[in-house]
Amino acid sequence: MNFRRRVAQRIYFAFILIAAALPARAAKTGLINAVAVDFPGYEIYEEATGDLNGDAKPDAAAILLKISTTEVQGTALIAVYLSKGGAFKLHTKAEKATCVGCGGAKSPWDAPIGTMTIDKGVLKVVYEGGSREMFEDALKWRYEWARDRFMLIGETIKITDTIGEEADDVTDVNFLTMKMTRRVGSRKKACTLAPEQKGADLGAFDYEDAHRNALEELSATCEP
Repeated sequence: MNFRRRVAQRIYFAFILIAAALPARAAKTGLINAVAVDFPGYEIYEEATGDLNGDAKPDAAAILLKISTTEVQGTALIAVYLSKGGAFKLHTKAEKATCVGCGGAKSPWDAPIGTMTIDKGVLKVVYEGGSREMFEDALKWRYEWARDRFMLIGETIKITDTIGEEADDVTDVNFLTMKMTRRVGSRKKACTLAPEQKGADLGAFDYEDAHRNALEELSATCEP
């Protein structure tokens, strides 16, 4: 009896694990099919699935890479899909939200930068790279129902001197409250953002040029 009970328990738990994995596999397949239709020639480099608009249905975001046959580097973009009618429908195409080979010496020269997660309705994209100064830049995006768009609601960037001569420099920005803090070593300062420094729309977001420059200017105004 004990042997049969153990076998039955193992079968039950195996069934639970398989059942739990089915939605993720279905979402993966759905994303692959949608990308093939919307972005011919692109491959999924990074992806995340989860509910982004609060309707309890799986949505998806992906960093897509297109290998160039004429250039050394390819091109990349971020795509966000929302569930509609049992399938993924393209909602946002952000052609400049990632970039290939732009992460510096510590990042692959032929690959886009960025990793993704979806948690509690928030899409988090983390960019990493640098050379002597390593950076980790985490951006949080949330769906805005009123305007049917994804807006930048928060960002935390940490810059680390890899040889240890300079203290860590951490800037944390809350675009909802329009407040920010910057910490350099043990020094810390809180600041208020100007109205023009509000969060960006993902569809028009330019990470490599416009945003990096804006972030440098923003950090400079909050020197501890």
